[in-house]
Amino acid sequence: MSRIDPGLIIDIVSGVAGIGGLLLAGLANKRAKEANRLTEKANDVAAKSLAEAQKATCVAQEGNRIAGDANTVAERALAATTDHIQYRWKIEIEGEPPAVTVVNDSAHPAMHVTISVDDGHEVIATGSADTVPGLSKLPLGLEGTLQEHIKRSRKHQTVVVSDGFVGIRSNYHFDLRFTITAETDSGVPHSDVFQQRFSISQGKIKTARRRG
Repeated sequence: MSRIDPGLIIDIVSGVAGIGGLLLAGLANKRAKEANRLTEKANDVAAKSLAEAQKATCVAQEGNRIAGDANTVAERALAATTDHIQYRWKIEIEGEPPAVTVVNDSAHPAMHVTISVDDGHEVIATGSADTVPGLSKLPLGLEGTLQEHIKRSRKHQTVVVSDGFVGIRSNYHFDLRFTITAETDSGVPHSDVFQQRFSISQGKIKTARRRG
């Protein structure tokens, strides 16, 4: 009876073990790939979920902003219906050389006041103030404009002789338009546009009638 070569047995066992190892390695590699695929899929799902969550957050924030704006508009509308404040603006001539002063001729403070003055062709002066208390004044200037009209008035002077009395008569006037915007302390906007006439006699300027 022949004897089995021990080396052969070792080779056979080694071969079987090698094949088994290859099979196990292939299975492990397959499982690893599957795990990686599942991980990538989970990451994609997580990324999409995060993007959707961020989008939902943006939509919610925009909704809150719109709701806040709507509340602000509603509050202003309510204030406008319950606010019966009426401003009256008066124009005065003060100082030497004469200058224009805008008077808040009401008992209520005016907030965020802006003033624009034009001569019918262009804006010649502007002014502003955060607050103009009731019955308070806002100097506007216009000294140069007034002096120019005083010079022009001298060209319109006429000499009047009556019963031995000689006098100088001047019949000169000009108009300026004032646009004034303001808010009440509750935020209700007001706008006034009017035309103020000025007259000059013997070099003295004063306010005349007002329209608007």
